[in-house]
Amino acid sequence: QAVWFAASTMATSMATPNVPRFSFQKRRENVDWRMLASINIEQVVREVDVDTLQRCLHNITFCCIDMEDLGSTDVQFIKLFRLAQLALEYALTSQDHLTALNADLQAKLATAAKKFEKAQEKYQLLKTECSEKDRIIEA
Repeated sequence: QAVWFAASTMATSMATPNVPRFSFQKRRENVDWRMLASINIEQVVREVDVDTLQRCLHNITFCCIDMEDLGSTDVQFIKLFRLAQLALEYALTSQDHLTALNADLQAKLATAAKKFEKAQEKYQLLKTECSEKDRIIEA
């Protein structure tokens, strides 16, 4: 079942361009236990090390994990982990969409800034012309 992605916090007056269709992917990767073991959680928290989180995000999100991988781990923990994977996958898709949308809006802003600058220059030119014509009329 596909889930539609929509940014609910976007301004209603702004049209949302090309909202991507979202569906969950199969979990095919193995858990990278070495990579996970090398991460110092306390250091990540203390240093707000989002780069480390970003490096392991893909593996955590798309690894296939089940009871055989974890031995005697509680079934509810597996359920919690899988739900976290789905939430991460949706967040990654949202992040990609918002990054693309931001780039598009930055380009539009740059174009609008150029148009505004040209309009300001034209305004100053017309203002100068009007001042000169006023001086001629007054003379």
